[in-house]
Order: sequence, then structure tokens, then C-alpha cells
Amino acid sequence: MATLEEKISKAKESAMKKAEKDGLNEDAANKLVAEAVAKVQKAWDEEERKKAEQPKKYTVKVTNNPKFCGIGAGGVQFANGEAKITSDRMAAWFKEHEGYEVIEQ
Repeated sequence: MATLEEKISKAKESAMKKAEKDGLNEDAANKLVAEAVAKVQKAWDEEERKKAEQPKKYTVKVTNNPKFCGIGAGGVQFANGEAKITSDRMAAWFKEHEGYEVIEQ
């Protein structure tokens, strides 16, 4: 995935080519570049916001009974000693108690 700087650089380059092709003066060309950069920045910010809104994912492993199948604390369903959860609160609970390993995805 391209970095923000790479995307901005590409947007500036494309906008300058368009400005030259369209025969725009310097002020109009600068405005076109600024609009292209703002568009890239807005899209980047939206992508980052969406990533931040996604819940964290955890795998909880039963260390002292790796074949455990059943319901654990908080109603967490284990199969073959593992459970997939998204609750930060439950992940913290399992971290605080012996017999569990919590892996953040």
C-alpha cells in the first residue's frame, strides 16, 4: 500500500500534467494541485477513521487444557482450546486470569 506522501506526490504530478494539458495559468494550476492534494488527504483520513473504528480481534487460548470445547467466562465459546473475541473487556479478563493466553490480531 502506498504511503500518504506517495499518494500526494502522484496527485500533484497528475494535476500538473492536467494543468499543462489544459493550458492553465500558474494560479489555476496551483488551485488544481491544491484540490487534488485535499482530495487525497480526505480519502486517507477517511480510511484511517474506518480502520480505527474496527474492533480489535483477539484469540484466547486455554493453556492448561488445549482441547477444551465449551463455554468459558462471559459466554465465550471455545473450540479445541481457542476462542475468537472482539471484546476488550473480555480480553482483559482472560489476561488477568491464569490458564489463558491472549493474542491480539
